Amino acid sequence: LEHNVIKLHKPDVSTYQAVRRCLSHNLTVLVGRDEEVRVMTQFLETHLRDSKAGAMYISGAPGTGKTAALTSILNTMKEARKSSPIWVNCMGLTCSSAVYKRIASELSIPAQTTELKTLKAIEKHFSKQHKNIILVLDEIDQLESRHQEVLYTIFEWPSLQHSKLLLLAIANRLDLTERVLPRLTSASNCAPQRLHFAPYSKQQIVAILMDRLNKSEASWRDIIRPNAIQFLSGKVASVAGDARRALDVCRRAVETCQQNVQQQQTLKQGVSSTPANSIVDMSSVMRIFNEVYGSRVVTAITTAPASFPLQQKILLCCLLLVQRHAKQKETTVGKLQEIYSRVCSNRQMPTVDASEFLSLCSLLNTRAMIDISKTKDIRMAKVGLRLDAAEAEGALADRELMMQILDDREALGKLAKKINNPL
Repeated sequence: LEHNVIKLHKPDVSTYQAVRRCLSHNLTVLVGRDEEVRVMTQFLETHLRDSKAGAMYISGAPGTGKTAALTSILNTMKEARKSSPIWVNCMGLTCSSAVYKRIASELSIPAQTTELKTLKAIEKHFSKQHKNIILVLDEIDQLESRHQEVLYTIFEWPSLQHSKLLLLAIANRLDLTERVLPRLTSASNCAPQRLHFAPYSKQQIVAILMDRLNKSEASWRDIIRPNAIQFLSGKVASVAGDARRALDVCRRAVETCQQNVQQQQTLKQGVSSTPANSIVDMSSVMRIFNEVYGSRVVTAITTAPASFPLQQKILLCCLLLVQRHAKQKETTVGKLQEIYSRVCSNRQMPTVDASEFLSLCSLLNTRAMIDISKTKDIRMAKVGLRLDAAEAEGALADRELMMQILDDREALGKLAKKINNPL
């Protein structure tokens, strides 16, 4: 008697892998930003052609294509490349005035002994140059201070005598130059040209996702239903219009389906069966959106405090404290535990030991609120918020205790000392 051979079939996941790669943030996203690209290109071409100084303030919510569009323009415009654009991200600076030292370093200006001498050296450099200098300051709203001296100084650089500086300032805030820097609007020679990137619409997000998927050179329609793309785009557009959020959710949904396929090795007898949950549909998109980037986490904190333990709230606040006052998006697990311990001690609150603290971190990581990098020494692992800071603060700001923690600079320890002694 002949027997049919039954064997385990190892599924092919190459399509999932190709689609996941194309949904990364690394590729430049310019879909739906033709007008904004035109305005920035015209600004640069005009000032470079006439050897004039100028400033442009580029605003827009996170994930709306500000940095991606400008990066593409500077990389492709011949005249801009000749000027060797200087990029400075202001997020990681210990204090607002620390930007002077960073800019001086990028300009190859010799190190100075004081902050004032560094500033004078920069201004002298701008005033004596015979060609345009392009300076891009990303996250410039991180340079806000009590009297805004640093921001005013920077926006006044293009108006220095003989200056040919082209300043391009990028920030999330729409009203920075009007509400925070009112003197700029009254000084015609200092007022920057403004350009706002509006949140992406549903149609634009659909176009971005389709553009990425079509570039994958894979049969993506075999693993993603078109109505799931439409559904995801509508959800993201209704929340913030953040293209990176849409890419994240779609990529995580594809990753989940890939894992389902790999875990369900199918019995092959002539024809293989299709594993369950192997296609990204509306329900899988909704599940990922809610669990990772939706408001369900925030709602759980604000409406059901009992389900979100106090110690986890404190740990989240410590990360917000680092981000807000130390200007760092992440820190190490070891440093975070030190900050957490000081916060609890300052309020005579019970704390947890090292092993329990690691458990807290693991729980928040499981709930998709924080990210923890993989490393042999767990205390040296990088930890940061996965939630947007605005979402986390919105969930915690109505509690007096939480607001006190967010104002506790002393708990930052050495990080606070670096802020107070920048140079």
